[in-house]
Amino acid sequence: MELVRASVIARKSLDDASLPRGRDLTGEANVGVPEAPRAEPVDPLVKSWISAKSFLAADVLKDPRSQQARVALASLTGADKHEQVCALEAMEQLRQDRPDFRPTRLAPHAFRNGFSKGSTLHVTAGAIRSNRVWYEIAYRCRLEPGSQKIVGFEYALGAEIARTLWDEHGLAPVH
Repeated sequence: MELVRASVIARKSLDDASLPRGRDLTGEANVGVPEAPRAEPVDPLVKSWISAKSFLAADVLKDPRSQQARVALASLTGADKHEQVCALEAMEQLRQDRPDFRPTRLAPHAFRNGFSKGSTLHVTAGAIRSNRVWYEIAYRCRLEPGSQKIVGFEYALGAEIARTLWDEHGLAPVH
């Protein structure tokens, strides 16, 4: 797995029908964005946060096949490094929890920038690609202060993102 490929694809604000206006996947209100009805019902999984029982990123990075990812990660600092470790955790949690899901890319800022609060990274409107299809994702990743060790992780997987929105949000169809 190339950790760098799981990085930010686009840093754009939410301005499309992929997510309900006025709310993000976490259910938090979007200040200044009017509430509008969604074209389709929200996927029931959006409301279901899944808490990790174990954390997987560290084991993936220990694997000899992850040498390139470790080198790339070592070149990053602070928030960028945390974002990459958390993106890897999100992909691995989905891979473990959903055997039919094969995540190959994650764009944590596809629809809105995430933010950090204390030692927790909040991704409220990201996208994850599996089997050449992009899906909405939100996650919270808590790191041990001063390290890249994950000590808490939960996510909510949302609906498939319409193909017509991919280009606008930098969501590549392949690679």
